[in-house]
Amino acid sequence: MSDEEFLQGYKRRTLQEHIALTDHKVLSYLPIATIENLLGLTVQEYQRLAVEAGNKCLLFRDGETCIQSGAVYIYRCAELSSLLGHYRELLVSLKWPQTAEEFVKKIASHWYNEDDPIMPVVRAAFADV
Repeated sequence: MSDEEFLQGYKRRTLQEHIALTDHKVLSYLPIATIENLLGLTVQEYQRLAVEAGNKCLLFRDGETCIQSGAVYIYRCAELSSLLGHYRELLVSLKWPQTAEEFVKKIASHWYNEDDPIMPVVRAAFADV
């Protein structure tokens, strides 16, 4: 396998990993720099592919998110809403949003420590459990 073939395969796998969300992994993000420089896509192309796969997208420019260069968050709305419903009591006690879009906006705004009380929800959304 040539270096070019390896790189193309890596790009395809990375793209699929982030846009092929499931009932188990309902949320993903990629920094804008990764989308443009590694995947070789424009933000608009990436968003189109994510939406075509049945996802919703939120774009956060540099300074609007804790991710350097900005990021595109993609999520499965119904599945994330269901997950948030499962954690409703925790979300209410922490005064966190209970709607999918507002939840994504909140996690995009700040990098949370592993011991933060919200992390069980964040880990479940990203399937990092």
